[in-house]
Amino acid sequence: MSIATHDENPIEHYLIPQLNRRIFDLCCDLVNVINGGLQMVHFSVKEFLIRPKSQWFRHKRRSRNIMDFRVHLYHAYSWLAAACIEYLERCDYGSPLHDWDHSTNLGRDHHFLRYSSTYMITHLHQSGLPSGYILNKIDRFLNSDQWILWLELYSMNIIEDASLRSQEDELQKFATWLGERPEKVLRRASDRLKVALEERAKEYGQDDSRTEQLRLFLGLLEHASTSTSAEAVDSCAVQSTDQTTNVLTIIQIIRHSAPLTLQLQVDLLLKMQMHLQKAKRLTNPLQILFHIILQKASAMPVYVLLLVGDVYRKVGRFEQTHKLYLVSLRRVTEKEVRVRFLVLHSNGRTYHSLGQNERALEQFKCVLEERERLFGPENEGTLSTLYWIGIVYHRLGQYEDVLEHFSKALAEQKKVLGPEHKHTLNILYWNGIAYTHLNQYEDALKCFTEVLTGQKKVLGPENEDTLNTLYWVGIVYSHLNRNKDALECLTNTLAGQKKVFGPENEHTLDTLFWAGRVYASLKKYEDALESFTKVPVGQKKVLGPDHEDTLHTLNWIKLSRTQLTHRTSA
Repeated sequence: MSIATHDENPIEHYLIPQLNRRIFDLCCDLVNVINGGLQMVHFSVKEFLIRPKSQWFRHKRRSRNIMDFRVHLYHAYSWLAAACIEYLERCDYGSPLHDWDHSTNLGRDHHFLRYSSTYMITHLHQSGLPSGYILNKIDRFLNSDQWILWLELYSMNIIEDASLRSQEDELQKFATWLGERPEKVLRRASDRLKVALEERAKEYGQDDSRTEQLRLFLGLLEHASTSTSAEAVDSCAVQSTDQTTNVLTIIQIIRHSAPLTLQLQVDLLLKMQMHLQKAKRLTNPLQILFHIILQKASAMPVYVLLLVGDVYRKVGRFEQTHKLYLVSLRRVTEKEVRVRFLVLHSNGRTYHSLGQNERALEQFKCVLEERERLFGPENEGTLSTLYWIGIVYHRLGQYEDVLEHFSKALAEQKKVLGPEHKHTLNILYWNGIAYTHLNQYEDALKCFTEVLTGQKKVLGPENEDTLNTLYWVGIVYSHLNRNKDALECLTNTLAGQKKVFGPENEHTLDTLFWAGRVYASLKKYEDALESFTKVPVGQKKVLGPDHEDTLHTLNWIKLSRTQLTHRTSA
């Protein structure tokens, strides 16, 4: 502090008395003073307004007045969702794709249209348990013509924001939020879309682009319906089984000489989505299509490159995936921050799949730093990146670092998603794995038992993940010399795995092997031998006769027979 004075008063004379209290009087609960430094309490104003009720009572004389500013999050999201639906219902904007030259003009005349069409789904699934009030609004909206126009708006926004991946996540969360109602909602949406399709076909003809676009929307919608229902897809959906014909129509759009209009980009998005959803493998027509896309990658919309990259990643073509992501990064502008992070994050996963874990770690750390700075520690993207850093450290065998990152991710996930959400349980599971590798078995057991309790409730006792956690509980009990508990867990795991995977699956054989080891620890060598002798038969088929696991099991058989012989001789 620099003070200019003309008297000889001590410096204390000029200091503000009770400075901490004066700051708190002015700034209320927005700041803390720590070690003489002023710090903001919350990452954002939103975080300040939605904080738990217990955190609003630091200053009792003001608590009653300031509590009026507290925002009840579910109520706020419910209100926003209802406002979005009502705005979309009341706006008269015609067909966004066919009646407007450019989306900028549409937004200029209807200021809230882009927000409401993009975030309606998000606010719905964030609004707590579905209420009758909100469900009635959804039902009414799906019975209106505006629902059809919203599909066009939604597609336009996805293309202009390059937000396909994030919007797919939002739709999945919306389906989860609906609980047992997705089939009913999809059926209602499909019924209204069929009526609109018939009307367009009569007005414009079957081959008109406006009719074709609705047909594609309906095909995608009914494809989604088949994932939740065993009913056959309706005949008016896209039914073509001619893969080559479908690919050729996409190639025609891609080879368009002029820059693609928004309408053509929507067509391209819908056709690629439809085709790639139906494709079970990398067929020759698909390889031809992808080759053309790679040749024209510098001119392709980013969402096309990401779609192709996803397919390559699923079939294990990681070099091609990496190449597409690098091209995508060059296409993303500085303004498209979320898309850039998405591509960087996806590229980090590709490095991990290629075994280049040091480069993956570098990529993920770069994304994490920026996401935390821009979006905060509780942002879903931030938590996803934090999770993947933990996974990479695990692959590198740096288990202390695994615990550091997963423990941080776990604390935030519990706040954001709750303690029994599958993502929270997954992080806790990996904490247990790290503790096991560090020989901290009591801590590992605590993690695994908490995960197991949650998985039984959320996923069911015979789910693959539940059985895997039960297996690890058995392994940890074995390391703690609690062999009876270990045997009970492994026996139950084995019964479930035989049902789910079959008797010769690698997971089943591994559990059978560990059951043999526990029997041997209990000096039950007959039972140990019975378990061990079943394992190599399957291992030779699955892994081969010279695989290290097969040879390891044969060694345990030999040891068990030796122990049994000694006991018989004695």
